[in-house]
Amino acid sequence: MKASIIKSMKNSKKKGMTLIELVIIVAILGIIAAIAAPQFTEMTANARASALDTNHSLIVSAVHQYLAAYGKLPPDEEAITPYISGISKSLEGLKDKPNGSTYTSDISGKATGSVTIKSTLSNLPTSFKAEERVGTFKDGIYTCETIITY
Repeated sequence: MKASIIKSMKNSKKKGMTLIELVIIVAILGIIAAIAAPQFTEMTANARASALDTNHSLIVSAVHQYLAAYGKLPPDEEAITPYISGISKSLEGLKDKPNGSTYTSDISGKATGSVTIKSTLSNLPTSFKAEERVGTFKDGIYTCETIITY
């Protein structure tokens, strides 16, 4: 009798997975997701901040080009539009790119010979690191500010 039980066990083929095996697989996938999610969030924040740095540099460069061409500071934001290069080709095209960003310029200071260009990016995670960046990070907001004097 023992021989027939052993023989039938050898002949039976295992089909499917046990509940324990499924639980182990789900636990492993959960651990991988817990490790990868913060890395993805940080990489997304860094990409958005890099885009803001680039767009801020485009605006500052456009003001410098206008200053070189006309020998004076631009009277308004529209005056620098022809000098903005890149995909957007206009200051309006840069607005809200990346998502959550704003670009402001204080052209009213032109009488004193200075223009302030400020770019901000909000909704960044508190773990965001701005040490290697141009701007500053405080209270979830990353800010680049440039003052051009003439």
